[in-house]
Parts: sequence; C-alpha cells; structure tokens
Amino acid sequence: MHDRLGPSIQRLSSDIPDVLLGACVPGLSVAVVRDATLDWVASFGRACVQPARALTTESVFQAASLSKPLFAYAVRALVESGNLDLDAPLTEYLREP
Repeated sequence: MHDRLGPSIQRLSSDIPDVLLGACVPGLSVAVVRDATLDWVASFGRACVQPARALTTESVFQAASLSKPLFAYAVRALVESGNLDLDAPLTEYLREP
C-alpha cells in the first residue's frame, strides 16, 4: 500500500512526531486516500494522556463541528460543477420526500 508513496511517507513518519510536540498535540491519525483507495494510514502519539494510552489506527476521534466545513466544501464543489442548484428544493434531488 505505502510503496507507491515512498519518500513522502517516510518524511511524514519522521516529521509528524516533532510537529505534534511543537504544537502540544497529544496524538494524530493520518490517512492518504488516492482514487478512492486507502494508500496509507498511521497514528502518532497518545489517544489519552492520563492515563497514558497509545493512539492506534483503530482509535475513534470526536469530530464535533469539523464536519460542517467539510460538508460546506462538498456542497460548494457540487454547485461549481453544476450538479447542485442552491435555489432548487431538495426534493428535486431526493427519490422520496
């Protein structure tokens, strides 16, 4: 999976722990997706600081309001591509009301 990404993944793997320390972030999970295929996934740091528990690729994060800007970005892309009209009722896009 990660062979296609080679040097980029090696650099991320070595740089991320230092970035986490500098930003006072306890842990981070990263995924690289290309053409709807998961190319690489890794976790760094801790899922819980006290008591100490390592972060894994199976750890669950609370996304909270992070999904709102992602949803807005997706809607904007649909509008720009002509696949969504913000002035049209949503019932025009749904099979059932």
